Amino acid sequence: MVLTLLFLGALLLGSIPFGFVVCHLKGIDIRKVGSGNIGATNVKRALGSKWGVFVFVLDALKGVAPGVVGGLVFAAQPELTGSLEPAAMRLLLGMTAIVGHVFSPFVGFKGGKGVATGLGALLGSVPLVGISAFGLFFVVIVITQFMSIASLAAAFSLPVFAVLYNKSGFTIGILSLIGLMVVIRHLENIKRLIKRTEPKFSMKSKKEANETGGSEGLDSEGAEAESLAD
Repeated sequence: MVLTLLFLGALLLGSIPFGFVVCHLKGIDIRKVGSGNIGATNVKRALGSKWGVFVFVLDALKGVAPGVVGGLVFAAQPELTGSLEPAAMRLLLGMTAIVGHVFSPFVGFKGGKGVATGLGALLGSVPLVGISAFGLFFVVIVITQFMSIASLAAAFSLPVFAVLYNKSGFTIGILSLIGLMVVIRHLENIKRLIKRTEPKFSMKSKKEANETGGSEGLDSEGAEAESLAD
């Protein structure tokens, strides 16, 4: 019963569409802006950088919370983890939150790409892997200026870092699934990268870019590439 409640709680928390809610409170339907995605990148596009960062943090916390709460419960009731290590169970809870985010029933099962929530899930269960993957992401975005490439690099690195940090085979498998989920959610970005039509990342929102007469980070239709937190 306790495990069921933990996983249901993780799924429900993950499914809260913070990007949609924040934009709705501002009188904007985020699904009709830019990429139409509810993630932080599209929120930045609609409302500006500070709101994009705000939603990114909220989405990340959706991944952190299940692992932290699960860790407290498993410390009090270690028998709940069965033969699995506690970190693996916390990671499963985080992955459940990612699924809720990606397939949120509150927005017609068309949620975000799961990277912000995924980062939170890693920090809440296997922090060394999460920090390492984020560090790689940061290096790649600085070098390439493509959010999508950085996100994909971080996704592919998850099982590699898990092996380097001597995680269990089960944990490596779950991290591989999380990475695969991120890759699948970036298929459109991959197609644009192949066609060389993927725009580079800009810290400016669409409104800010228009006000300064710039177009960096926007494609021909005025939408940035869906990227890290979308």
